[in-house]
Amino acid sequence: MAGYTYGTSKRYISLYRKSIEKTIAGVNKNFRQMDFENADVKNEMEEHINNIINYCNQLIYELDSIYLTD
Repeated sequence: MAGYTYGTSKRYISLYRKSIEKTIAGVNKNFRQMDFENADVKNEMEEHINNIINYCNQLIYELDSIYLTD
């Protein structure tokens, strides 16, 4: 990363990681608070939420890879 010091880039990676973790927690919390009248809708929403969480976990994995090799 041009123009950034080693510590600065590590800090940004750490902040991005924390932000993604908060997103995962928020998605899980909001899903648990939803009142579903239809089980099919709940299952479909749960599938989408799991996709979001999997994507976020992949981002965390990639950030950790950068963090460890930076």
